[in-house]
Amino acid sequence: MVTQQVRSKTSSVEKKGQGTYVFHCVIKADWQLPVEPELEPATRNLGGGVGEYRILAGPGVVAADPSRWRTPPHRVFVNLPASATPELGTEIVEEKALLGFSKRYGFLSNQTANNRWISKVESSASLEAISQNISAYTPVEFRELLGAKSQAILKYAWKSGDKRTVEEIAEYTSESLRPHVDVATGAVAIKVADAWTMTCLLFLRDHAAGKTAVCANPECPAPYFLRSRKTQKICEAGECVAWAQRNYSLKWWRENESKAAKAKEQREEGKRGKKWR
Repeated sequence: MVTQQVRSKTSSVEKKGQGTYVFHCVIKADWQLPVEPELEPATRNLGGGVGEYRILAGPGVVAADPSRWRTPPHRVFVNLPASATPELGTEIVEEKALLGFSKRYGFLSNQTANNRWISKVESSASLEAISQNISAYTPVEFRELLGAKSQAILKYAWKSGDKRTVEEIAEYTSESLRPHVDVATGAVAIKVADAWTMTCLLFLRDHAAGKTAVCANPECPAPYFLRSRKTQKICEAGECVAWAQRNYSLKWWRENESKAAKAKEQREEGKRGKKWR
């Protein structure tokens, strides 16, 4: 079991206002990495796109280790490539991309059958469909999306910051957490059972801190990023930094060219005015 510290305001219990206390809090990645995960052939939907697939693996023995994650799972998962079926308004994370994620971070969730772990992935409402119909979604529909480990609902919350969507994610995630008090330290430790719950929890933390943002570069290959300052508009990928610099140079050139053209026109008018005096 590996511990990752998420938030720490004080190492001791501190009374803060009437009846309110602040505790040192850690979360614990309480799952194992799958052994030799492999894809099963996908099934197709009525539109011809991928409708469902499964990842199979041997039961894990090595614990997930957050200290080895160079990039946190929520940023990786939300940027995984997805295949859409526009006529059905659905999308699904591409099989090989999720297989790679599962090897690195663990299954989003899994069932066990015949001594094998099974992670089932189904297509669900696309980002476009969610964006168009979000106001009509019922709590049950939100739960279905979150229960299906929908990448699109996380992308929508990341992109829009929609209060109701974030609250639904928070409620769903809270039900999956297992808090207990660490007797040795007095800290509140929260056990996280799978990579999906960790993904949602870390998203909620960074959303609350105002860090979740979408890169302004329309061609950014991983547009959902965590900003280090509130004014940050692009991620720190080299191609996006270069794109921003080109845009800035083009804007500067246009503005200065316009000023130069206006100054030239004024000089010409001045010359013409002198000629007719």
